[in-house]
Amino acid sequence: MGMDFESLLFELTPLFDSNVQNQTLHQNILTSLDKLAVVLRSEFNRDLVRESGLLSKLCNVQFEIDITDIFSEIIRCLANAVADNDSNREIIIKNTDLLNTVKKIIDNFDYLTDATDSFEICKRSLILLRNLFIEEIPKDKQVLESFVSSFMSYILNNCQNISINLNNEYLSEVSKIVYDLLSSFLDDEKIYTEQTFYENCVPPYPQMLTLLEEYSKRITKMGDLFKDHREGEEQEEKDDEEYEEPSDLTNIIFMSEIIEKILKKSIQLTEENESLNGLKLLLSSLNNLENCNFQFPSKLILLRRISFIIQCVTSNLALDLPDNDFRNQLSFDLTIYSFENIFNLFQVISKDESVKNYQISVLSFIISNMLDDKTNLKKWQSAYSITKYIHLVYETYQYSDPYLYIPILDLIRKSVSIVNIIDDTKALELVWKFANDHIVERLDLIQDLARFYKLMMNKLLAIEYGQLLFESNILTYEKLYCKDYVMMILLISKLSKYLLQSDNNKKLFELIDKSIDGVTNENEKVSTVLPEFFKAIGVYIREYSLINNNNLVFYLSENKLNFIHLLKIVVNDKEHQSPATLNNLKFCIGMVISNENVKSKFEEEDISILKGLFGNI
Repeated sequence: MGMDFESLLFELTPLFDSNVQNQTLHQNILTSLDKLAVVLRSEFNRDLVRESGLLSKLCNVQFEIDITDIFSEIIRCLANAVADNDSNREIIIKNTDLLNTVKKIIDNFDYLTDATDSFEICKRSLILLRNLFIEEIPKDKQVLESFVSSFMSYILNNCQNISINLNNEYLSEVSKIVYDLLSSFLDDEKIYTEQTFYENCVPPYPQMLTLLEEYSKRITKMGDLFKDHREGEEQEEKDDEEYEEPSDLTNIIFMSEIIEKILKKSIQLTEENESLNGLKLLLSSLNNLENCNFQFPSKLILLRRISFIIQCVTSNLALDLPDNDFRNQLSFDLTIYSFENIFNLFQVISKDESVKNYQISVLSFIISNMLDDKTNLKKWQSAYSITKYIHLVYETYQYSDPYLYIPILDLIRKSVSIVNIIDDTKALELVWKFANDHIVERLDLIQDLARFYKLMMNKLLAIEYGQLLFESNILTYEKLYCKDYVMMILLISKLSKYLLQSDNNKKLFELIDKSIDGVTNENEKVSTVLPEFFKAIGVYIREYSLINNNNLVFYLSENKLNFIHLLKIVVNDKEHQSPATLNNLKFCIGMVISNENVKSKFEEEDISILKGLFGNI
């Protein structure tokens, strides 16, 4: 739809001449601006408004209280003019006076007043900013920081009103735009390196606690709304595809994103009681959300985000900064949380009968990080046995989200040692069964889960007694180790004795076969696993030599060509040699050529070759 912009310029002349005191002229200008806003929905007219010079004139109108309604219409026109039009955006972005005016309008926002006024100037100002910066955030650092500061002030000043007035559609829509813009602006990594950003934009931690408290209240309120909503839905039997996310929930999601970004990038912890209070509020939010029975689509995103926020405020995991980054000067005192206080939280939550999957997981994360301190490790081991922990997490809770397993796996790994093993076959089998049923199938999908699973399994297989492993039925859970030859090597070391005694050569041969395949096929890693491999083979040879059964098949004699070939490769190839490898290799060959029970399984020619290799080590 085209429009005569020369006529429109004439109609708006009183506005540009600051002559709008006459009521009739005032109303005529409003009517003309309304027509302009409508035609600017057309892409063609967006170019014409610029080429005619009208856009520049509108940008230079000075805001005054007595023309608030007119200025609101101007903002509406500008918002439409910059939609999908880079040239128009450039004109407005360069007009710093206009941007400062828009900032003041947002800073003076009063939701009670603005929500009742038909022209909604604050909302239109925010829509203008959204259309301006939808593809690219402000390049000017001062402009960026000034708007971040305004958005943060809006959230902090109105968080209580937002929580109380969840049904206020206007407030929800305005808040959604603020959250969206702030979340986008906080993605700019450059702002976090400047001291001015922290001075002007990041609220003190006590104010963040106020925000967290209101956030927790909002989730509680939303839970009640969902309950009512769900009861109505049960009668109507609506499909998930028909579900439309309430704007209040969308705001909660944006709010959590902002909290995450600020705390992740810039949290400055103060004293413990204050920090502990914030942690409790976040844990309460998790509990309120997890126990909300209505399974809305964004629930998983929210649960994970709150969990990550907790991880950020209790550790330095999110930061990997260059030396000259200003954030290195911020306080990240991880000792601010005493072990006693965190453990008390863990005990209280673990005894609560409501669903606590996410809370248990994040507290496991916090405790696990604390165990790097040997004093805390001793406190944990004496206060809560690892067996009790395993029964708690694997029998009491049902983790539908695989990310919850990661802290649990890490806490188990850090809790055990050579002097503090899991001395309970039932607890061990719980670990195997849980991993078999819930974790193994997801290892290819979640890299961190695979890493922490492997770390835990390798440690357990290395320190647990062979008899405990055997009696915990680990071999029946083949999925745990069938794709990992390192785990199979450890199983050979620990279980050779018991497999030989139970005459289970089939399983033993299978483990050795796959271990050799793994060692020979992983050339780039082979030197790191060879010491453990030859140690395992040496243990197998020793245990076989102690068995008084001449009819028992000896794997190495049955597969001597492959075995001797592998020995030759290691002895002759210096890339695969290390003191540990050569020592364990010498142990293997020595066990064969010095023990009559084993030696008799080989031909004289083979023994001569083995002796020659032994002499070359």
